[in-house]
Amino acid sequence: MAGFHVDLYKGGDTVRSPAGLDAGTTAEELRTAAQVVEMLLIKEDSRMRLDATTPYDGTHGHR
Repeated sequence: MAGFHVDLYKGGDTVRSPAGLDAGTTAEELRTAAQVVEMLLIKEDSRMRLDATTPYDGTHGHR
């Protein structure tokens, strides 16, 4: 959770904030999270199409 809020660093003598931290791997982590969300949306769409007891015409009209 470091960097998501202002906090005291080790021993309470230094205050850290998001602006003071390096970006590090944030961009890669966001890409990974987006890919996971995409996979879950595809899985849910497939579940609705294949397992639903009522007709399901997809979500293409909502894109």
